[in-house]
Amino acid sequence: MPRLIMLVGNIGSGKSTVTKELVKNGYVVISRDALRYMVGGGSYVFDMDLEPEIFKIERYALLVMSDIGNDIVIDETNVSTFIRSRHFAVIKDKGYTVTAVVMPRLPKEESVKRRMQSNHGNADASVWGDVWDRFNKVYVEPTKKEGFTRIVKYTEGSNETLRNL
Repeated sequence: MPRLIMLVGNIGSGKSTVTKELVKNGYVVISRDALRYMVGGGSYVFDMDLEPEIFKIERYALLVMSDIGNDIVIDETNVSTFIRSRHFAVIKDKGYTVTAVVMPRLPKEESVKRRMQSNHGNADASVWGDVWDRFNKVYVEPTKKEGFTRIVKYTEGSNETLRNL
């Protein structure tokens, strides 16, 4: 049975680090940030005019990879039920088990500090603080009612948890 993992967490919570471990286990990655790098030819480009298209491409990538039956990890914040519902709509009736991996809810200062280590070319901590605030404001803990098969709380360094997904 194919598996889909939706990472759920604010910036700097460790999602991309977890993704790297899941790739070792055969997962393919769907990531809007990767698309932003693609559009920028290797440089990170966040352009509000392009964001609707980035979302469409993400949706199409999920559609194609799920049609093939790949195990998939969505390396995004996925903090709102609305965004998560978009992913569920794509994989509906494809036989996927869907696991939410809930990342630690770190304080804003720690999250921004971590983001600054990999800042997508934007070294302005206040910008990342604003991003953290926007995501924190809409954060909703995932529930099985949304369609998740499992909800796993990730603790940093618990790669054993990832091997059992």
